[in-house]
Amino acid sequence: INYIKAETGIDPIAISSKKRIHIELLHSKIMELVKNSGKDLLYAKVSRYKEEIVKKWIVRATTSAATVAAVPIPGSDIVPLTAIQVGLAMKIAYIYDCQVNKADIMQLIASTIMGSFSKQAYKVAITAMKGLGWLGGPILEGAVMAVAATIAATTTYAFGWSCNFYYKNGMSIDLGEVG
Repeated sequence: INYIKAETGIDPIAISSKKRIHIELLHSKIMELVKNSGKDLLYAKVSRYKEEIVKKWIVRATTSAATVAAVPIPGSDIVPLTAIQVGLAMKIAYIYDCQVNKADIMQLIASTIMGSFSKQAYKVAITAMKGLGWLGGPILEGAVMAVAATIAATTTYAFGWSCNFYYKNGMSIDLGEVG
């Protein structure tokens, strides 16, 4: 290992496939390299570690959703949040070889995120709270931003895992059950 590092400048990863030593480290390094080259989706599709990859995607989407929802402008988060969730669903569907279009994903979103009247009412209430945040001063505005970010994050997180479950099972599960 030291010789290879001295001669090439590359830090090799010593693995043992038989004893399963450093396999995860090698996988992480490969993911880092392919992500930087824009080939992460292709690698994810053939990887044995799909769940681990999906988990990272879900965490990133969750963080993005929280950031978008924290913007204190009423209604400003609907389009970007939908784009984040549709993008996440399409990536997950792709690695499980599910042929989907945006209409299929919107149906999945409808059955998981917005499946009931109470969820819709809750979203309207958050939008109204954002409007009130502007009227109530910085403390109320901060509280509203935190609540909106938390709701967007938890909803996106749950949606991501619902997508993983649905697409991993070949889209064969009833959407009501997924919801």
